[in-house]
Amino acid sequence: MFAQRIANFLNEQGHQVWIDYQNLDLDEPLEPQLALAIGAADVFLFISSPHAYSSRWVQLELCLAKACHKSIQVVHVPFECCYFVLKIHKTTEFLISNMLPNNSLRAD
Repeated sequence: MFAQRIANFLNEQGHQVWIDYQNLDLDEPLEPQLALAIGAADVFLFISSPHAYSSRWVQLELCLAKACHKSIQVVHVPFECCYFVLKIHKTTEFLISNMLPNNSLRAD
């Protein structure tokens, strides 16, 4: 999975990564969990497929990130298989474009 490859790379660089599909407790209400994770993050990385913006959940997460005044970094992928949101925790903010080496996380 593309999101997992990015998470693995960021973890190897010393960043703590929270991925919504891995960390949500489906037996509990989702919105409070998302708000807590986004609020605790230093950077909000949105991995976007062509149809991601039509998702109610993606809209909610983007609104939460904006409301929390988070740095939102968007990675556009050309395929439709999925979209994920990573919340990256670190004491200093960084730009994801400066973290990813060329061709190390190709989306194909």
